[in-house]
Amino acid sequence: MRDALMSGRLWTLSMLYLCIITAFYGVSFWLPQIVQSTSGLGASAIVMLSAVPYVAATIGLVIVGVRSDRTGERRLHIAVPCLIGAAGFIATVAAPSTLAFSVVTLSVAAFGIWGALGPFWTLPPAFLRGRAAAGGIALVNSVGAIGGFAGPILIGWSRDTTGGFSAGLLSLAALLVAGAAIAIAVPAVEKRVPTPSSI
Repeated sequence: MRDALMSGRLWTLSMLYLCIITAFYGVSFWLPQIVQSTSGLGASAIVMLSAVPYVAATIGLVIVGVRSDRTGERRLHIAVPCLIGAAGFIATVAAPSTLAFSVVTLSVAAFGIWGALGPFWTLPPAFLRGRAAAGGIALVNSVGAIGGFAGPILIGWSRDTTGGFSAGLLSLAALLVAGAAIAIAVPAVEKRVPTPSSI
């Protein structure tokens, strides 16, 4: 654990994860209310429509993860999805407030956020080994847990303050842009060629 706490690279990864997880939980917690704010539909219809972004999230998780594994590249496969997620949030705010468009733009955001998670989790074990890796992953998860608290609070506070979700969604977009910048700044991980003993 001491090795993990002394690693500046790992703290950088923790800040990156904080950005992603704040957006992740911010939109997850409030998604039905955001969708409902653009329509007069009942609760059952809203629940069904709120599932659509999660379908896009699953697609993003698989597509980005597979492509990252095939190329061995991690940083851009985190940064680009973060920017896609930010673009989805910005489009949700900037575009006409219609139900169909909101579902599409929130699906774009979900595609990006979930897509960044797979490549992200290849990084902590690549930088640390053995017990240090266990402590490092615990540290990253602990910092991310702060985002799990902060994201929903941020959206709720902005809704109570402004009467809408725009400020909160733009805040999540800004965090994802910051996450993309951090991902680019993380030192590249050397590609390791599998040996017969590791297969």
